[in-house]
Amino acid sequence: MSSRLGKNDGSFGHVFFNYRVRLNLGPYRGLDVLFAEQVADFVPFPRSQQGLPDAYVGKSNAELWRDLGIAVGGRVAPDDATTDPWIRGLLVAGT
Repeated sequence: MSSRLGKNDGSFGHVFFNYRVRLNLGPYRGLDVLFAEQVADFVPFPRSQQGLPDAYVGKSNAELWRDLGIAVGGRVAPDDATTDPWIRGLLVAGT
């Protein structure tokens, strides 16, 4: 993701949509792919931006989830998420 996650209209809600990509191929069947930016310590908004609520600034996904119930992609990646050279993102057991 870019350092500016807001849309041109100044909204930020799309960042927190619950995106779900379920794989149905070979050894990846049944796994979900998450954005790399869904790890707990990722800070999606390190500095203030026009239209961004102050409560989002400088907080990690884990802090946003704990304090506001929001995180990039709709959830924080679990600690056991894995990577694979063929997949761009994090792999987690499907839920």
